[in-house]
Amino acid sequence: MKKGTKQQYEQKQETTKPVENKPDETNKAEKHFSMRDYDFIETYEIQPGDSPYGIALNYDWASAEDIMFWNGISDTSKLQVGQKLKIFKKKK
Repeated sequence: MKKGTKQQYEQKQETTKPVENKPDETNKAEKHFSMRDYDFIETYEIQPGDSPYGIALNYDWASAEDIMFWNGISDTSKLQVGQKLKIFKKKK
């Protein structure tokens, strides 16, 4: 009987770093809001049935997107009756 040699194999376990979900900032135009460029006009209190679009209709210079941006709101479902929104107007 021939004496065999025992070979050992090491299995290398590769680990990968999880991919971080970051917004692609290179494709997005960043909106810049500087208090120097805007005047505070008033505070609007959300009423039952209000939507950002409906609120913006009260202010001919503001869009729903502007109102959401000024108040740091990204999810309209988070708006609540009685919540106060700041309304601004761009200086001339």
